Amino acid sequence: MTGPPPPPWPPGGQHPGPYPGQYPGQYPGGQQPNWPAPGWSGYGWSGYGEAPPAHQPPRRNKTPWILAALAGVVITALIAGGLVWKFNSGADDDRDSAGATTSASAEPESSTPSTTAKPACEGKVAARTPDTPPQWIPVASPRGLDYAVPSDWTVNSCTSLVGWEKPCPDGPFGFCPVRSMSGSAMLPNKECPDHARVLTGVPGASKTDDIDEAVQLESQLVDDIFTSKNGVIPQVSLGDPREFTIGGQPAVQIVAKVTGIEADECTAPEALHSMVATKVDGQPGSVMFIVSMEQGYPGAPDPGLIDEILETVHHAN
Repeated sequence: MTGPPPPPWPPGGQHPGPYPGQYPGQYPGGQQPNWPAPGWSGYGWSGYGEAPPAHQPPRRNKTPWILAALAGVVITALIAGGLVWKFNSGADDDRDSAGATTSASAEPESSTPSTTAKPACEGKVAARTPDTPPQWIPVASPRGLDYAVPSDWTVNSCTSLVGWEKPCPDGPFGFCPVRSMSGSAMLPNKECPDHARVLTGVPGASKTDDIDEAVQLESQLVDDIFTSKNGVIPQVSLGDPREFTIGGQPAVQIVAKVTGIEADECTAPEALHSMVATKVDGQPGSVMFIVSMEQGYPGAPDPGLIDEILETVHHAN
């Protein structure tokens, strides 16, 4: 990957030491990732990790999400007051994306969605590259972007989904999905095993070929991701877009600095949420790469870790 040196952290100029943050997400709202997220109404957005459709303001969906029946759902991490959920062999964000596909009925009676894994990740192993630091672990994704993370991280299987949800009265169990990602890895929270300090993943944005539009749409999700289950909305500050390349393809990054997150013994008061959009041959629309990092607590990761991880992102062979 090549490009101009990264801007100072946080976006806007000052380098905040550890970054107060929460996990993956959305922007100005410190919402945690609980399973059901806001279903964006009327625009055909699946909610499975895909950003809202282009040129349309997000709206709350009145259609109930029948996601509770997804087989093998396992709650794995809490971030920014929200749940990060995980289930294996599930669909990434949109149904026509690479990787597994998931169908879910909006009718309460049809609460048995089918989940079928495509061969995109079967037997796939991410390779090390000259940019992979010693001891780091390669991570494969079904969207044609691979990367690496430090050795003390947990790497999920290629098609496992992680994501965030938010309270939603129309959702099954009172939650709706905000964002989901495959090709994920996380730095566990040692004090709270069900929480993560940093979360990475590769969602898609198949509705737009414009990477600038894709990253702007992604930034609209930060709010809901970091809004707490009690409805406390954090403050989100978006940095200026930074252009660079990944494997010769144009890429653009926006970093959200999130403050005022409702904190507790397992949730940090601040976070940095990095969103990168790029193009990958054979993938519809754009492909995203997310690094969501908690900040504002003793021993929080250095913000520079985001750029270290970005340096390892490459097109899969």
